[in-house]
Amino acid sequence: MKVLPFKIPKPGKEALVYQEDHELKFYDKLHEHEEIQISYIAKGSGSLLLGDTINEYHEGDILVIGEHVPHVF
Repeated sequence: MKVLPFKIPKPGKEALVYQEDHELKFYDKLHEHEEIQISYIAKGSGSLLLGDTINEYHEGDILVIGEHVPHVF
């Protein structure tokens, strides 16, 4: 499976970008980006392919994904 480079849009020179997703599914392509990603799962559960592991996530989890780590929810 090919890892897609992903560019997170950042306004100006902001160091922190906050985003809320209210969709049934997250971005469904295996991707990586240079930013560290912190995700709070407010509702729902599923599987996360992270690097070379498959993990489960559940409501209330906080996920920290390092820079340049391939992942897909």
